[in-house]
Amino acid sequence: MFGEQGILGCISPSTIQIPSELDELLPPGMGVVATVLDVRAHTDEQFRAARQKLAGAVDAVVGEGAQAVWIDGVPVAVWDGYQAEQDMLGELSSHCGVPVTTGVSSAVEGLRHLGVQRLIAATAYIPEVNERVGRYFGQAGFELLAIEGLAVRSPAENARLSGDAYADLARKLFAAHPQADGFFLGGRGNLMPTAAAVERELGKPVVMGRQASLWWVLRAIGRDFGRGRLLASL
Repeated sequence: MFGEQGILGCISPSTIQIPSELDELLPPGMGVVATVLDVRAHTDEQFRAARQKLAGAVDAVVGEGAQAVWIDGVPVAVWDGYQAEQDMLGELSSHCGVPVTTGVSSAVEGLRHLGVQRLIAATAYIPEVNERVGRYFGQAGFELLAIEGLAVRSPAENARLSGDAYADLARKLFAAHPQADGFFLGGRGNLMPTAAAVERELGKPVVMGRQASLWWVLRAIGRDFGRGRLLASL
């Protein structure tokens, strides 16, 4: 039976890639119901339109049985800052009656859980987006030592990036800021192998949105399973 051990809801800014790392990260018997927000470019107009669709998207996956919901992606979450996002998540959770998070909000909680204070962020994004990402992490209480992106301008372009591009960027930033005690990877695609490899090589926790979201929603529904330092800490 689908989701006999529980059902999670996933809302993607753009399309949904199959196969994905979810196949390896989810506990046996867990199901995922998913929908999208139709973001096609990294612009203010597209992100604002996506935010307006969130309540309907949450309703859709909860109507399919989701017991907790995560909103994938970075820019949609961070666009108005940390507190505005927290207020939005509180409203969505109250509206639908199940816990709702974003990948970035979950990453904040995961980084705090792992004791990270001095942070490096390696992302897929252009400087205008990274400025908002950096402001978000500062508002959440981190000392952001460095943030740099791979300058993609759309989800489709983001999906074509390799994990090696993120790993090389993380290495470069860490060489310049060796006092960092953790990393955030912000992008799209199957980045769990990259995150795990950078953790092993550099000896610092590496958190990304999908990994952190799974950690958050599995805790919310009382499940214990995972990969990497964060998920292993459940």
